[in-house]
Amino acid sequence: MNQNTIKVDVCVIGAGASGLAVAEMAVQIGMDVALIEKERLGGAFLNSVCLPKTGLFEAAKVANTSRHADRFGFEYNEHAVDIRAVKKGIEESIRRIEPHYSAGRFEALGVRIYEGEARFIDDHHIQLKEDVINAKYIVIATGAVPDIPDIDGIKSDKVLTPYNIHKLHETPRHLIVLGGQGVALELAQSYRRLGSRVTLITENTIMPDTDFEIAGMINEALSGEGIKINENSRVSSVKHKLDRLVDDGVQYNDDNVTVVFETQNREVREVGGSHLLVCADESPEITCLDLMNAGVDVEGKSIKTSQDLRTSQKHIFVVGNAGLGPGYMHVSAYEAHIVLKNMLLRKRLEVDYSQMPRVVFTDPEFAAVGMTDEQARTKYGRKINVSVSKLRDNDRAVVMKQEAGMIKVITHKNGQILGCSILAAQAGELISIWVLALSQNLKIRDMPSVLAAYPTLSDVSQRAGGMSLKSSLSGFWTRLLIRLLQKFPG
Repeated sequence: MNQNTIKVDVCVIGAGASGLAVAEMAVQIGMDVALIEKERLGGAFLNSVCLPKTGLFEAAKVANTSRHADRFGFEYNEHAVDIRAVKKGIEESIRRIEPHYSAGRFEALGVRIYEGEARFIDDHHIQLKEDVINAKYIVIATGAVPDIPDIDGIKSDKVLTPYNIHKLHETPRHLIVLGGQGVALELAQSYRRLGSRVTLITENTIMPDTDFEIAGMINEALSGEGIKINENSRVSSVKHKLDRLVDDGVQYNDDNVTVVFETQNREVREVGGSHLLVCADESPEITCLDLMNAGVDVEGKSIKTSQDLRTSQKHIFVVGNAGLGPGYMHVSAYEAHIVLKNMLLRKRLEVDYSQMPRVVFTDPEFAAVGMTDEQARTKYGRKINVSVSKLRDNDRAVVMKQEAGMIKVITHKNGQILGCSILAAQAGELISIWVLALSQNLKIRDMPSVLAAYPTLSDVSQRAGGMSLKSSLSGFWTRLLIRLLQKFPG
């Protein structure tokens, strides 16, 4: 069979958020770009995880608001949740978004799109069906796949994951969730609000890398909605009853799956459920690439990658979930800039994720940037100030009946802003001003001058900034200086 060799400047393997960002930027600066995708353009963020999960969260939020309509003087009559209609609405939203990430749009930009599975022949040549792509630079953006934990009896084809739960067109009678990070909490709360009983089991505390006080408040909020949370618990075995995972028209009973776990008190418990959702670690999807042929070094399940996003082959880069990054969709454009500058300018720009916002779409939402209270104390000891402003002191939050939450701002004694954590309605929006503050190296004294309209939730940030400034001015020598200055005539 004659093979067609296609020569390009850049070949991007994977058309998720990161791959599309690299391809779009590269073609816009005049590079000849080939983009390879074996499934659907848009990857997990569009087709299976991020947007489907967000749509489910919004639907569940409406259901919960309706149940508490009496707080605003409305009478609520219980209505059954039509999960198929919910999923249909989510699919319609995705169809409206999809054209921006479509093959037609990228081909119009000048990107050559190829469908199929890519395999390295050597460090510059990639096999794709009957074609061979010869690229000066290669970017691996293949994303990640769920890493099902090694638990006795668990079967990967009988569990739900964040990557396939969007295919479930029924409300689970009893959803058992393994995991305590953001996606586990988001899906647990959403399905609880849509009518499922939910039990969550995690080996650690929930959100262990989050501010300890805020993590406790999230635990309290979810538990208050009826989610049974088992922290510091280890699953020892799983038993599956049925041979199928998703079968429309079948209502699974609470004995479809049984999970045995040991609590933090060494007590062995058993819980039965209709569905098991595993929100565990992820592994880069690189097994089919034949990286050995390209001389790309691998460490365990991951590609060995330096901080400039290069592999052991300096012209081959890794971005997104396949590489070093946190896997957020909003990081993709940032990594694409780093990659292209390192390609074209022969620089060694390194990634720095310390100022990337982190958001968990629970209700209330959690958002953070920079250091937590605990991290700052570990690094700076007593040289920090911590300012807290409660949502109950924000007039808009009180009127909205959403007073649960707080903002916590961490600063150095010299006024440098080290981090901010927010638990509040719309925390993902509120964190933006603190992302800007960190990125521009602003001091806490600059924040009170950023005026927030009244009455808005944004006022909570201004209040926290003012409290932090007040704290920095309350030292003995500062107060002494102020008193001395008062003695002089104006």
